[in-house]
Amino acid sequence: MSRLRILACWMVFAVLAGARAEEQKKPLAPGEIILLGKLTRVMAIGGETTGWSLELKSETAIEGEKLTAIEVSGFPKKLARLANQDVRVRGFVMHHHGVERKDWLVLELTAIHAIQPKPVKGD
Repeated sequence: MSRLRILACWMVFAVLAGARAEEQKKPLAPGEIILLGKLTRVMAIGGETTGWSLELKSETAIEGEKLTAIEVSGFPKKLARLANQDVRVRGFVMHHHGVERKDWLVLELTAIHAIQPKPVKGD
């Protein structure tokens, strides 16, 4: 019975790994972008925020604005699990509007994955 369970676990792992690899290879839809950065929690007076920000690895021009961070939205449980980690995200840039902040950019996520740190080579 335990061999059957192990085989079943390996099959589930293979299916999930294949689905993730396929998602990463999927071509970008028109307007969809990929960004790398650190996922962090944010707060704002008046609550005009998604609650999440992607601190970009480098300054990036998005819709004519040079940004070092952009708010992100989508997948609440996954965002909570990946908080304070380096991530690779895919999504569409949308404009959000509010009373205090007027107009700001938000990346509506279509995918998010943790980036595994590269091993440090020893001397």
